[in-house]
Amino acid sequence: MCTARDPMAGRVAVGGEDSGPAKRVWAVDHYASEGPRTRTRFVDGVRKYHRRFGTLVNGLPAAGLVPTAVAEPVPGTAVLDRRPSRTNRAARRS
Repeated sequence: MCTARDPMAGRVAVGGEDSGPAKRVWAVDHYASEGPRTRTRFVDGVRKYHRRFGTLVNGLPAAGLVPTAVAEPVPGTAVLDRRPSRTNRAARRS
């Protein structure tokens, strides 16, 4: 899964000045706009299709599959102990 940002620039700086030091977070722009998007990743013209999480989950029963649980991946304490730089990726600021 990937969030939508045009251009796909990855992490952006938010905050700073009066709110303290700026932090780097992943931008989530135009999340509700579903459909094809063309990006440059390792090569030009990579075409992907953005879908909201609800669209994906709601499509499962429509395809005859019944989810019994949904878990979203997050780094555990063992990962954060080895790579403390990952702790700042939890921030989503508006």
